[in-house]
Amino acid sequence: MPIKFNITKHDVLAGRFHQLVQKVNGGTLAGDDALLHAQATLIASFSPGHSWQTNRSLIERDTERLRASQEVKNEYAAAKTSRWKMVNSKDIQEVSQMNVPDSLFSVWLAFNTEREKRETYRSAWTNLQKEFDDECDNRERAAESPARA
Repeated sequence: MPIKFNITKHDVLAGRFHQLVQKVNGGTLAGDDALLHAQATLIASFSPGHSWQTNRSLIERDTERLRASQEVKNEYAAAKTSRWKMVNSKDIQEVSQMNVPDSLFSVWLAFNTEREKRETYRSAWTNLQKEFDDECDNRERAAESPARA
């Protein structure tokens, strides 16, 4: 008897991140790969398993700590260089349930990231938000609708 697995959209995204890890070999990323790297970096930056101080600041809506904390800056640096490679579906799920307001994201972005990467991170965040809001059930229902008509 075959073993069944329930694969969620978070598992699929984590799988894409892990495929990117296999692709990256110290080179520069472009296009979709750069956007995927930015998404993984954001998840690693906001997830409590990778970036406790940042996560706490976002949950508590502490803009002052997001602006001035060296720990938050260090967590972003670690997320960008290595922690993004360890993002899993649980991390993605935790970040998807945080409901980070755009204004708070903008504060974190302005005070903790490099100016030249901000537009990429903003696009990555927008894509993640859309993915977080999109339910799997809606996809299945949309696929079934034309067949019923």
